[in-house]
Amino acid sequence: MNNKFVHGHKRKECVFVKLLLAVEKGVLALVGRCARKYRARVGYASVFGFTLIELLVVVLIIGVLAAVAVPQYEMAVEKSRAVQAVAVVKTLSEAMERYYLANNEYPNPTANITSRSGISDLVDVELPELSNFEYRKYQDTYVWLKRTGSSRFDYTISKCFQNGSCAGAWKKQGFLCNISANSDDGSRSARLCKQLCGTNTLRKVWNSGQYGCAFN
Repeated sequence: MNNKFVHGHKRKECVFVKLLLAVEKGVLALVGRCARKYRARVGYASVFGFTLIELLVVVLIIGVLAAVAVPQYEMAVEKSRAVQAVAVVKTLSEAMERYYLANNEYPNPTANITSRSGISDLVDVELPELSNFEYRKYQDTYVWLKRTGSSRFDYTISKCFQNGSCAGAWKKQGFLCNISANSDDGSRSARLCKQLCGTNTLRKVWNSGQYGCAFN
């Protein structure tokens, strides 16, 4: 089911790009027809080519379309990455629960684990390498995937297991998406978390006062 979500987002990205190219082609065709009609009306000998003003109009229209479309495209790509991270955290969560059933406790390493291989060995599950995320296992409290390598997106997908910094109601609400900012600042990361959680607002999470939301 997780692969279905990922492939679905990729299909949406392809449709989005095709739509943008179709709009650009339509704008160029429309400007060309208008130019030919204008030249025929004023008696130009040739109806081929574009004037400087016509080209500037086309560039302006394409610029406006790009200003609207590019942020939406970036958000769609980032949401695909976030869906992959969610799938990995859910896989890791299931492995943690299996460990608990077998040992009557969650794995509690003596030090925090910050590598994919270390966490894989701890709970005996194969985890994919996600170049845009940092793996971390914090004692027996929570696991997370933190977005890295981007100045536009800064968020964390996590799951709380034990009482600790993510205790209380958050533990009961499944998975978390939280931003690094200490307020619901309306950033792209905040909007992405809201989309994943299906909510319009974020609230304080963790002891640090960061904002986030819960989803299943």
